[in-house]
Amino acid sequence: MAKPVSAWSREVNRYFDFRERIYVPLGHDRLEKVIYDGVTLLFGYLPNVYTPEYDALVEANRVEVAVQRSALWVQRSSLFMLPLFLGFETFARVRFPRRSWLRGLLAPSDSAMLDFSHQQA
Repeated sequence: MAKPVSAWSREVNRYFDFRERIYVPLGHDRLEKVIYDGVTLLFGYLPNVYTPEYDALVEANRVEVAVQRSALWVQRSSLFMLPLFLGFETFARVRFPRRSWLRGLLAPSDSAMLDFSHQQA
């Protein structure tokens, strides 16, 4: 009969399985730790840390927790937004080859305002 596996050990196994799938030796242990832990955190494979004082810690550090969670979700959403923006830019360059996104930002009258060559010394 198999031993029951705790939720925490499942998380740790999932973490190491993910790291083994993406692992490429970089030649520096500390650098590998930082990079691979960052990637596992970004993709949601880093195991949770369980502590009996969790509620008190979160309550005492509300602002920091909110900022860190927001930053994590911004990073995670960038995984989807960057390819989306690159796809739009590629489509625009193929469909409208003579137009530049920068030209669209500046109307002809606006570009004249940026010409400082006529100013007196």
